[in-house]
Amino acid sequence: MQKILSTFLRNQNQTSQRGAWVSGFYGSGKSHLLKMLCHLWQDTEFPDGATARSIVPELPEEVRSLLRELDTAGKRSGGLLAAAGTLPPAQPITFA
Repeated sequence: MQKILSTFLRNQNQTSQRGAWVSGFYGSGKSHLLKMLCHLWQDTEFPDGATARSIVPELPEEVRSLLRELDTAGKRSGGLLAAAGTLPPAQPITFA
């Protein structure tokens, strides 16, 4: 999370951003990591008023600091958007 956040923030004024590739064995938690990072990124608010960041008791301070910096950047640029998921299987390209 630290590397993804710091790389994004370091390049926020660039014309393009680097992507993050998460690899690992089947069932190792890759999708879960990305979904949780999306919730932390946007600080999702739950129906009871708690937020994603408020319910993580042991988030490293360096990551919390980067998330605060991300909030500031989001306020300057109109909000935060996060998207994660798996790539669809490759489709053959046909030419007419």
